[in-house]
Amino acid sequence: MELMIVKYFSRPDGSTQLYIGRESIFPGLSAWPIPHDAPYRLQLDRIMMAVVEAGVTKKWKSDTLAEAKRESREEQKQQQQEQQQEQQQEQQQVEGVDKEEPVSGNSLDPLNLVHMQGPLLLLLVGHIASVVVFTTEKINRIIQHKN
Repeated sequence: MELMIVKYFSRPDGSTQLYIGRESIFPGLSAWPIPHDAPYRLQLDRIMMAVVEAGVTKKWKSDTLAEAKRESREEQKQQQQEQQQEQQQEQQQVEGVDKEEPVSGNSLDPLNLVHMQGPLLLLLVGHIASVVVFTTEKINRIIQHKN
């Protein structure tokens, strides 16, 4: 889980957005696919304990996390540089164009009124249709009540 947090939720400076507890609430167990009465089970248990007690697993974990942090920082720096280059290119292309027109091509542009015109028009048509149906039903009920 720490590896996933480092890869996908870390900032360019190496800090993470999430807190990781010191101890596990639910300790996980590992299993080896060996036969139940295997004669080498005791030797395997002894070797596993030696590996754990020597700190090899902790070292592997810390090395893996450090490598993932480094890669994540490099990726994010590269993405920032690419975005800055794209913004500079867009600014150079837009120099002759009116500044109020939306510049498309960047998938991370925030939604504005130009993007929302279609859904707002559909909402308006739906409200008008509901008002027309509502008033028609009320008028129909008043006419039937008089008869």
